[in-house]
Amino acid sequence: MFGTIGAAMLLVLLAGELGLSPFLCGLVFTAEAVGGFLGSLITTRMAGRFGLGRAMCASVIISGVLWLSAVPLFHDDWRFAVAATLQSLGWTAFMTFKITSVAFRQQVCPEPLLGRMTATFRFVVWGCMPLGALVGGLLAEHFGARTALWTGALGELLAVLPLLLSPLRSARELPR
Repeated sequence: MFGTIGAAMLLVLLAGELGLSPFLCGLVFTAEAVGGFLGSLITTRMAGRFGLGRAMCASVIISGVLWLSAVPLFHDDWRFAVAATLQSLGWTAFMTFKITSVAFRQQVCPEPLLGRMTATFRFVVWGCMPLGALVGGLLAEHFGARTALWTGALGELLAVLPLLLSPLRSARELPR
């Protein structure tokens, strides 16, 4: 939900409040996609080196910090390039969590229930996305798009708490 608050309001900030060109707005999302692709290439190495649980926790913390760092730098000057780079690096870091969490769920779920588990997870996660966009819109309307971005980035960072409080945080590899 918090990720969608940020994603929905980023374009509002870039195109609406900052008046950036469609090309520059697209450049931010392209940078995020490139970061995600690069993150997918290093996920196995990160999980192998640090252990699954630590890699997942670090992934959420690092991406959250990078996204928080990007928010104040979105301006229509040289800081834009730094913000786009931080967004890209945030997605590079976050891919480790996204990929390893899916692998973890698939490993621990009994095979006959995989379809139901995946459908339920997608229903919950994707069901929160419209709510996140709505909350982001309400926050932006009353407090500005940048405040909504701060809220989304901070919420993403706080998403590490359930991981840190679970036994998964110290898991070295997927259970068999």
